[in-house]
Amino acid sequence: MQALSWLILLAALHQVFVFLSVTLASRDVDLWFFFSSDTVQYGLLYKDLFELGFHYAGWNISHAPEYLQMVWALLLRALTPSLAAGHVLEAMLQPLLLAAALHRLFSRALGRATSLAPLTVALILTLIARGIGLDLIGFIWSNRHGFTALIGVLALSYVLEDTSSKHRSLVLLGCLVSLGVASDLLFVVWFVVPAIPAIVIGHGPFGRAPAVKASAAIVSGTALGLLLFWIATPVITVGDKVVIDLGRTMGALGRMADDASAPSIPQLILNALVLSGFLISALSIFRTRRIEIRILGFYGIFLPLATICAMALTSVPFREAGYTRYLLGPELAAVAAVLMGLSAAFTRFGEKPALIILAISLLWGYKARPDDVAPASSFDPPLARCVDAVARKHGLQYGIADYWLAKYLTAFSSQDLSIVPVTPRLDPYVSFANIEWFLGGVGARRHDRPVYTFAILGSQTPDGPGVSPDALKAFGPPVAVESCFGFSIQVLPAGSDRRIRAQFAQNPRVRAYYARRGLSLPLP
Repeated sequence: MQALSWLILLAALHQVFVFLSVTLASRDVDLWFFFSSDTVQYGLLYKDLFELGFHYAGWNISHAPEYLQMVWALLLRALTPSLAAGHVLEAMLQPLLLAAALHRLFSRALGRATSLAPLTVALILTLIARGIGLDLIGFIWSNRHGFTALIGVLALSYVLEDTSSKHRSLVLLGCLVSLGVASDLLFVVWFVVPAIPAIVIGHGPFGRAPAVKASAAIVSGTALGLLLFWIATPVITVGDKVVIDLGRTMGALGRMADDASAPSIPQLILNALVLSGFLISALSIFRTRRIEIRILGFYGIFLPLATICAMALTSVPFREAGYTRYLLGPELAAVAAVLMGLSAAFTRFGEKPALIILAISLLWGYKARPDDVAPASSFDPPLARCVDAVARKHGLQYGIADYWLAKYLTAFSSQDLSIVPVTPRLDPYVSFANIEWFLGGVGARRHDRPVYTFAILGSQTPDGPGVSPDALKAFGPPVAVESCFGFSIQVLPAGSDRRIRAQFAQNPRVRAYYARRGLSLPLP
């Protein structure tokens, strides 16, 4: 039966691959975020370190760097021929890692072998493949907290170990917590905060010693993880991302409630899923004396509450349109709780009937990738091809653009274009980028002396302002103007590079970085 459940998972994973390939090719559903300036970050980091010769120290990396996933992504990129191939391979393997972690968790919770883990992940993948669960795409979305959920599941499995006789489990639990916190501060919300009360209350009737030991391991791991985070991650990366704003808390809760009540089928499904998971978690506490199930039940109650409170206290909904990815942890817990509840309901019949029913429902409408659709792993965006053609026509190499265009086009350019992100008024946008890109002069093997000769107007996001035409007017009339899918490409007049580089050199973060490295600013 377990072999069949893993085959179902592989089939569901294939459906996601087909969905990605067809959707990226047809553009019927907007999947720009799967390959975006955010999510190609690891691919560009690999290019910087191993191909161009720039330095990791220059990266003003994401506030949730997810270092474990970063190392994993860099390794996969080294084994693949292109950024797109490495990105898609990472996306396809991440659900398998999640299923393996869930298998360990379920086996310890139930005290027996079970087919639930691959079915849980298969259900998530099926929702994604049918386009009604795109909020769940973070589980295959690079650098978007999917790995954080995976580490949380693995750490939770060690919480359920018999720590009174297995001190090694406590050490491994502390190490996992350290790595989770150091990689992503959201791990504190998804694991540390809900796990400690779940352990303490869950162990309540059975003795305090195991609860104290496990809680101490989590607290110690958290302290070490925070220290590692601040050592490995520049303070400027964090900025004001993790700031409690009590004045906006109620407004943030109101916006979340409004979004949750949106009259759409995907939203209704997710609402029902999370609510069902919450209720099943609560019910499990009263229906069993098994300590592992009690801990999971309390964890399933505290996790969504902790997540919603953290989002409201930091007013996340007011800052980010895609804030729903912060609900990935509670959504995963809900899916797991629902399937565990169904498994318990069908105990007298065994897992075979439930497995067959799920197999039929998950694989209904199974599709193969059409012959005329290129696989997602060889994704070659038309916009990048068009910009490359313009670059060949005018002999262009270095340009400036909005953040959502710059890294994306640099990642997929076959002409080895280097396009740096700027604000509308042409200041360097150093967040989530390598400061060394803008001026060079750091000894890189390639692109160490950029000469900016073109600009791209527009943005990949509907609300993105893009480069301001008024800012470009100060350089004088463009030498040429081309168009690619609605984006205007201006070939800049002579002398523009000097003015752009001089403006970059005035940026305080750029100046501070070169001073810290003991390098002189490479002015024109």
